[in-house]
This record gives sequence, structure tokens and C-alpha cells, in this order.
Amino acid sequence: MNKNSSVLKDIKSLGQLRDELKLQSHLFKVEAKKEWNQLERDWKMLKREVKPTAQAAKKSTGEIKKSTRELFRGIKSGYVRLKQALID
Repeated sequence: MNKNSSVLKDIKSLGQLRDELKLQSHLFKVEAKKEWNQLERDWKMLKREVKPTAQAAKKSTGEIKKSTRELFRGIKSGYVRLKQALID
């Protein structure tokens, strides 16, 4: 598996986690709702950035931009926090 398909797999996994949380978002408390709303904006931005990168990856093996990787990590850690908040 090359680096680009690994990234695409990570994005897909993140999307699945997002979908799980979206189904439970009505259970969030006020602070969690604020974080969810910010993460939704970040998710949309990530999707806009990844789509052209994924298309370019078919032609080259270039890395995803640093800002996109940081955005991905931020969204993932936010989703993990929200998931944990639902458990607590």
C-alpha cells in the first residue's frame, strides 16, 4: 500500500467515526455541541482539500500538504474527545 492510499484509508476511517458521532450528536452537551460545530466546519474544509489531492495522487506520489495533515489530526482528536464525552 502506498502512502497516498494509506491517507485515503485514514480519511475514510475518519468519515466513519464522524458518521457515528453525527448519529449521536443530539446527545451532546452545550460545550460538546460547540466543538462538534467547529469540527463539522473543519471536516468540510478537509474534504475540499483532500479531493484535489486524491485526484492528483493518481498521477503522482506527492504528500498531502502539511496544513491538511494538521487539519486531519485536529479533527480526529476532536472526534475522539466527543466520543469519550458520550461514554462518560
